Amino acid sequence: MKMSDTTNPSQITGNAKIPSDTYGDSISNVYVTGSDSIEVDAGGTATNISAAGGNGYVYGGTASNWTANSGGYIAVDSGATLNGLTLDGGYVEVNNGATINTADVSNTSNLDGKGYLIINDGTVNGGTVDSGGTIDAKGTNAIASGITASSGGKILAEQGTLDHATVESGARAC
Repeated sequence: MKMSDTTNPSQITGNAKIPSDTYGDSISNVYVTGSDSIEVDAGGTATNISAAGGNGYVYGGTASNWTANSGGYIAVDSGATLNGLTLDGGYVEVNNGATINTADVSNTSNLDGKGYLIINDGTVNGGTVDSGGTIDAKGTNAIASGITASSGGKILAEQGTLDHATVESGARAC
């Protein structure tokens, strides 16, 4: 069953790998929950994906407009690029030289241990953090650039670099 022409969000059950014989080279407008997952590798395209308690992995290919909410987890890894991330009550990691362009991070439901975008080794270019969300340039090769923190948001640089950050009233930078 190829999902590339799906117009309404559909749930993926199990583990969808893109590209594959089952799903083809592209997938869009889908979500995963629980232990279900979507993995995008070189040659694959995944657009408008939601990890609503499920897991998403970007190891290559083209990924855009992903959401991590309700405890969802997304890893952007191995030099991959994700264009457009919305994180509200989820957890996202950037590893091994990966990049996220435009990240909006919050935790409006105050889920314990969620609302975090952790940059272990890679770059986040542009975005906002507010309402209980945190962006952490944790690793020595971590860069958060062009981030605006507003009310209730937090930007951290444990070992990494903050570049051109804006901290508005009610936000914190450490």
